[in-house]
Amino acid sequence: ELTLLETDDEGTSGLWQLTPGTVTDTEVDESFLVLSGRGQVIFEDGSRILLEPGVTHRFSGGEKTTWTVEKTILKVYWIA
Repeated sequence: ELTLLETDDEGTSGLWQLTPGTVTDTEVDESFLVLSGRGQVIFEDGSRILLEPGVTHRFSGGEKTTWTVEKTILKVYWIA
């Protein structure tokens, strides 16, 4: 679920929610802050980041990821 907060010439920000399960994605240039939930993002090279409240990360466009969500994730994101 996606909630758009703002779009202007400088970019887009919003809230994004993902329920438990596993999905794959090709990322865009995006920064985010996890507000609630628990899970992990696994990158093509096998590296991973833990998703929990307070975690921030910046994706580079084109990165291929697998999201595994244990508890519904809510994040605020910024795309420039």
